[in-house]
Amino acid sequence: MVPSRPIQMPRIIGGQDAVPGSYPFFASLTIGGGHSCGGSLIAPDIILSAAHCTNLNGAEVGRSIRSDPNDTYETFELIKEIRHPVYDNEAYKFDFMILQLDRPASDQFTPIRLNKDEALPVLGIADGVKAIGFGATATYEDGSNSGAADVLQEVGLHVIDNEECMLAKDTETTDEAFANGYAGLITPDMLCAEDDNQDTCFGDSGGPLMIQEWNEYIQVGVTSWGFGCGDNDYPGVYSRVSHQYEWIRTNVCELSVNPPAYFECDAPTLPPAQDVQVTIALTFDDFPDEISMMIIDETGFGVTLVDFPADSFLDSDPRSTFYHTVSMKERSTYTFIITDAKGDGLCCYDEGGSYLVYVGTESVQGEILVSGGGDFGEEISHQFTVPAPGSVVQTNDNPTATTIPGTQVTTQSPTGAPTYLPTVPPTVQPSATPSLMPSSSPTVTPSPTSSPTRAPTTTPSSSPTESLAPSQIPTPVPQRMDKAQVTSLVLGVLVVLAVACLFIATSWYADRHTRLQKVQAEVPFVK
Repeated sequence: MVPSRPIQMPRIIGGQDAVPGSYPFFASLTIGGGHSCGGSLIAPDIILSAAHCTNLNGAEVGRSIRSDPNDTYETFELIKEIRHPVYDNEAYKFDFMILQLDRPASDQFTPIRLNKDEALPVLGIADGVKAIGFGATATYEDGSNSGAADVLQEVGLHVIDNEECMLAKDTETTDEAFANGYAGLITPDMLCAEDDNQDTCFGDSGGPLMIQEWNEYIQVGVTSWGFGCGDNDYPGVYSRVSHQYEWIRTNVCELSVNPPAYFECDAPTLPPAQDVQVTIALTFDDFPDEISMMIIDETGFGVTLVDFPADSFLDSDPRSTFYHTVSMKERSTYTFIITDAKGDGLCCYDEGGSYLVYVGTESVQGEILVSGGGDFGEEISHQFTVPAPGSVVQTNDNPTATTIPGTQVTTQSPTGAPTYLPTVPPTVQPSATPSLMPSSSPTVTPSPTSSPTRAPTTTPSSSPTESLAPSQIPTPVPQRMDKAQVTSLVLGVLVVLAVACLFIATSWYADRHTRLQKVQAEVPFVK
């Protein structure tokens, strides 16, 4: 559990007034008629907001200027709210909430499209994303703020990598609550965005973080939390829409009377996911006690499925292999994380250690999902999706003999029965190539005493019809040369011809040189 920290709800600082009517999908969520949080219309009768926004009872969609009596907007009652089932109100994980309106909005209030592409938003682009809201525009030293803005604000920000975001820290702070900064607080369901003295602030929570493609806005985040307002040491943190797109889509399809077509609510639904056995094979280096590992169910709302914390392998032998099999759901996504307390991975005497995650059990191996080893530093993670069951597998009846050299697995030849029976009975082959062709069939066909060493070069055109009498002498059958033999013969002939030509040329040159010297001896020197 993440320790409780003084997390402050976001806000817009350093932004500018939005042009009225620019964001018809924006929703001001109210308590008793006063603005409390932001939201976005994602279907004519559905709003997406943040789970930490509470006690809401109304929504104003399309609002741009709160004090303008001529502002174009619609007012709704909220008839249902659905918080994400694993929302964490201490760490603000999975900070999503679905709100159902009492009726669909008018056509002029167009829902915003949601992002489902994990590659978006792109990192580091100046003003690559935009946040909007009626949150506070200034904070003061005594901890107070300017209150809700009268005109809808907008601000351009750039997205940073989650790992970089976790390093955010004020090195000069004397407040113990802020001493560790964002370390350990940023999870895959979040994203971070920042700019100098620009940020979201109190009252902007639940509002959209967007990218723009051509003339269309696409929502990539939901304003969630952060330390301070506009503090350059701490980026704003947003709930990542693509991470929970399927959860949002499922609720929209169930609740909305007219869900947008891109949600594909009428598409055939997949059958319930089946359980798949997945095994971790971990070969230690010389220090098993330094290793810890875990698997997180990303599709299942970030639940930790496998957890072997520090000191789990104190009693394990160096260079031994540890197996752990767990049931996972097909088509689900998981993250495998392995950590080394020393900071040098599974390294590195001889080849070091290695790890493997594959479909199957300790003795039956299927598709490899994750592999690695050696010096990976302090920690490394891999994300993988479990395939449907029924993959072709190879068996391993002696798992202790399995070697895991990082990216592939070498197994002993199976000693037991094959996993699948052959569809055609095997044909027994002769133990060597016959040199003579029998003229008739023997009365008793001898069984081969061992497996064939190689296949015959030619196949008999028909079965023998008579038995071979002891006194008969079989007629030798000429052997036909194969392609390799013909090639070898041709090369030999060419070599012989080349040598002969070289000998003739050399003899001719020597004779000509002798005659030329004789002629030169008889002719006077001319300058």
